[in-house]
Formats: sequence, structure tokens, C-alpha cells
Amino acid sequence: MNSKNKNFKLLFKKYKLLFFLFLIINIFLSINSGIYHIQLFEITDNHLNNFFALINVYRFSIIYVIIFLSIFLKFYLNSKIDQESKFFLLYLVVQFICLLIYERDKSILDVHSPQIYDSMAYLFASMSSLLIFNLVKQEIKKQFIKYFFFFVIIFFVIFSSVILAELYIESFGNVKNNYLYTSSTLKPAGNHFGQPNPRVTGLSRIVLILFILCVTTIFYKKKLNKFNLLFFTIFSFICCFNIWALQSRGSLLGLLLFAIIFLLFFNINFLKKIFILIFLFLLPIITYEQIYLENLDKIRDKLKDNEYVIKSLKEDGRKDWVNMEIKERKLILESNNSDDLNEYSSGRFKIWKNCYRILIQHKYWFGFGPQADRYLITKYLKNDLHASWGNNASNAFLYSLLSAGVFGFLFVIYIYFKSIKLLILYAFKMKNFFNGNQVLPVCFFSILSFILFRSLFENSFLVFGIDFFLFIISYFYLKFSLNNLKSNPF
Repeated sequence: MNSKNKNFKLLFKKYKLLFFLFLIINIFLSINSGIYHIQLFEITDNHLNNFFALINVYRFSIIYVIIFLSIFLKFYLNSKIDQESKFFLLYLVVQFICLLIYERDKSILDVHSPQIYDSMAYLFASMSSLLIFNLVKQEIKKQFIKYFFFFVIIFFVIFSSVILAELYIESFGNVKNNYLYTSSTLKPAGNHFGQPNPRVTGLSRIVLILFILCVTTIFYKKKLNKFNLLFFTIFSFICCFNIWALQSRGSLLGLLLFAIIFLLFFNINFLKKIFILIFLFLLPIITYEQIYLENLDKIRDKLKDNEYVIKSLKEDGRKDWVNMEIKERKLILESNNSDDLNEYSSGRFKIWKNCYRILIQHKYWFGFGPQADRYLITKYLKNDLHASWGNNASNAFLYSLLSAGVFGFLFVIYIYFKSIKLLILYAFKMKNFFNGNQVLPVCFFSILSFILFRSLFENSFLVFGIDFFLFIISYFYLKFSLNNLKSNPF
């Protein structure tokens, strides 16, 4: 028995890097999977559909296997968990307890809120990811994060290329959607590869991450040859062009934030910085506007006309317009002509006000569980139109209060404190950080800054998804690198 145990440990030690990469990649690929993949599974005559259906069932089911495997390995290997992960895990456990305690109305779950099994899977996926990052030994942790990040980037390139190609193909000759966010390719009712279409905000965020990596590579990659320099420059230009085409306000603000980081911290001559800002940040935007100038002007004029808006709503499937309540019609038209803050925040100020009202009036001080915002907004708002338009908190602080109560809020404060402290140490205390040839550290510094900033107007890394992985990759890599540079651990 002892010899078998010893052989297992030797085998595990030899292949542990590949093993942990296999686990974390499986968790990453489970993003946006759901119980509906199992509920709707059936074998048809279409072999390609059958293939994707089986893959999607696997993507969802594997989460429940990995959580038990991760917990087993934690105790079997007697691995320690760092302080930040402990807080994050406690935050997730609080949500899990709330999910077990509070009963949820099935009629609401079927409309706009995730199913119970989906919510459990999201929690287990986040827990497993944190446990795996702590199970990886220090001597291979940096290598583990690098390989995983490279996989994520390859996935981003393939995924964004496929979706953007479809968007541009649709936009050719179509004067109604020269900004890609209005495309029917990404309509909520549609799907790609057997799962719901990605949102424009998520797609533009992926393109922004690729842009950050490319620009960082141009200026921090050691001995970059002319061909690679040209490639990354053109790719950066294309990324910025697409970010503007997608018109996601969050990513445009992220682009501005990265421009500020570039201007303040990148170790480049100031005049050269100005030239790069014009060439890589502004010229793609000007180029897009000039290409579609005539059509865009026509669209802007039409959007000022309420009759055109009504006609467009009918054409886009809002055939219930005639049967709508007068107040609901008024809500749509007012949102079209509004000059208040909601026009510039995609209605977020109204969403935040509603979430705050729900929190205060119904006293959810201990939280209501994972993705409580979707459930509670749907439950307490007066009409389905409000609920379907703004059914998530769109703010990490509000989301943490609704999902895990006061504890969740304190968790976010703690994470912000640790993350901002880490960024400050790199920006102002590590004198050579922006002076060397460090592509990944500078890239992760920029990504972490963006994710923290994005969490002010999205639930971001507090919900299992792309943001969550970008956060833990960036944070743990920077923290680990700092611990190697300093004698005192952070």
C-alpha cells in the first residue's frame, strides 16, 4: 500500500504542471455553460450539433468533478492557502449558504435568473480555480500562470476573430448597423456553438486585452525583430479599430485608462509617446469614422426621430409595441431622447438606485446568494421591461452586498486594498519595473488596473467568468513576482 502511494506521488510530481493546467483549462472552458445543456441534450441527425451538444454537457458536468478533486488534493497534499484566497473562498461559502437557506421562486428563475444548479456550478468553479492556484507549488507557479495565460490569449484570438468576421460580413452593405453593437449576429436570442451569444461588452473587453498585450509587447519585448514589430503594430491598430466599432463604453473607458498608464509609466521618450497615442489610439478611431462617415450621419439623424425608433423596434421583433402599456412606450422613447446621466451610463444610475432601494427596504444584510441581483431585481421591480433591461447590479460593491451581504462588501474593500497596494508598490516603489524588458508584468499591471476599474460599472471578477480569470492571473502573478523580489512577503 505504501509503495503504491509513493508511486502515485512520484507520478503526480512529474506531471503536476500538466495536470493542473488541464484542470484550470477545463474550468475556464466551462464559462457560460449551464444546466440547460443537459436538459436540452438530444441526439439528432446533425453530427456537428451532436458534437457541440456533447462538449457542452461535458463543460458543465466537469465542474462538479473538479471541485471534489480540488478539495481532495488540498487535504492530500496538505497545501496552504494564502490570505487573499481564504477571504475569497469565505465570500463564496457565504453565498453557498445563502443559496441553501433562501428559497427561490421557480417562476422567476425561469425568466431572468440563473438556475440553482448553474449558481452552484459558478461557485464551485470559482472555488476550484482558487484552490488550484494555491495547490501549484511556488517553484512552478510562475510557469503555470504563463502557460495558462497563453492559452487564454490563443482562445481570445480565435474566438474574437470568428465573431468579428461574422459581424463585419453582416455589416457590409447594411446602412443600419455600421457600429457593430447593433448587429443581429449577437442578438440575445441567438447562439454560437450551442450556447448564448456573447455580449458586445464581453467581446470588446477581449479585444482590449489583446490590444494591451500587443502594445506592451512592442515596447517591452527584448530583441523584437522587424517582422514581429510590424505584426504587433498592425494587430494593435486592428484591435483599437474593433474596440471603437463595438462601441462598448466600458472598453472605451478601459482604452482611455490604458492610454493614461502608457503616458505616465511606459519608459519611452515623451514625444514618441505622443506619436504612439496618435497612431495606435486615435488614428484607428478616425479611420473607422471616416470609412463609415456618411452612413453614421444618416443613422444619428434617424435616431432622433421617434417614428423611426418605433419602426425599428417592430422590425427587430418588438411586435408587442401596439399592446404595450403607454408608460412602457414612454419609457423606451424617453430612454432614446434622454439627456440625463443614464444616457451616458447605459441606465446604470437607475439600476444602482433600484439595487440600493431593494437592499434597504428588504434588509438583505447577509446577502441572498450567487447572482442575487438578477433574482431580486426581477422579483421586486414593477414590470418585466425594467427587469429584463437592467437585471444585474453592474457594480462590484452593490453585487457583493446583494450576494454576500456586509461580509461580501468587506471582502471587496479588502481585495481593493490589497490590489491597489500591489499596483502602487509596482508603480512607485519598484524603480526598475517600467524600465526593463518585462512584457508580462507590465501587461498584468495594466490588466489588473482595468479589471478593478471595470468592477465599478460591472459585476466583473466577483462573478465566475472572463474577468474572474483575468483578475486572479494578474494578481497572483504580480504578487508572486513581488515576493521573489522582496525579502518580506506581501
